[in-house]
Amino acid sequence: MMSEEIKVTDLAKAFERQLNIMAHALGGKDPTGWFRNHYVSGEECDNYSDLCLLEKSGFMERVKTPLFCAPADIVFIVTERGKDLFR
Repeated sequence: MMSEEIKVTDLAKAFERQLNIMAHALGGKDPTGWFRNHYVSGEECDNYSDLCLLEKSGFMERVKTPLFCAPADIVFIVTERGKDLFR
């Protein structure tokens, strides 16, 4: 039973971390205050695996990286499904 509780705690922490990534991309958790929708990362960044999980879950998607970004940068946006988590 103890290992199951740890797994649930770990999942909750991971989900909270992922919610914070999406909130940062949008400019906050409150939909009335959203003023952007992008998150720049890269394969070497600590949060890249979370971004990939969010992408696979349909909460974020990869978009074309603007030319002013570094070639290794990867840009993600929050999808409508992801935004729904805050509404």
